[in-house]
Amino acid sequence: MSLLKICLLVLGTTIIQSIGWILNIYPLTYFDLPLIITVYVSMKGRRVHSSLTGSLFGLTQDAVQGLPLGIHGFAMTLTGYVIAVVSKKVVMERQGSRGLVLFLASLGNSLVVFLLLLMIGRHAYSHFFTQAVIQSVVTSILGVVILQFFQRRASALTKRFKTPSPKYGSTEKY
Repeated sequence: MSLLKICLLVLGTTIIQSIGWILNIYPLTYFDLPLIITVYVSMKGRRVHSSLTGSLFGLTQDAVQGLPLGIHGFAMTLTGYVIAVVSKKVVMERQGSRGLVLFLASLGNSLVVFLLLLMIGRHAYSHFFTQAVIQSVVTSILGVVILQFFQRRASALTKRFKTPSPKYGSTEKY
């Protein structure tokens, strides 16, 4: 991904979640688009890219929510790195496995945020775990659809730019 695309994704996801928090549109606050994009980058298996994407999205979330910088940044970085390591070992091509990965990533991300908030002396609100489960379900359901869209878009672009190689005698038609 180019730097411009990443910046636009960060800006777009920040605007979407900010609208949800400011206007109290709760479905938008449960939908964790930055996590979905971090998981998408992580599923390609590049640990450094997934860690950088997670930290960039996490720091942006911290700035928008007014939390101390680094809470979501660390959680998203850790989530992206762990998924990138696991994706090298486990095939995650089916929608069910992607949904499970998104669900576990969202729960893990929320758990790390909760633990970090406890470590710095801030108490999480009473419905934190209920909202974490709801957010995980919503993110995994909508995330499967978005990941499928990203996958189809990437495969369509890859097909479009493939050309037969005359050097190796490829006779396939594209």
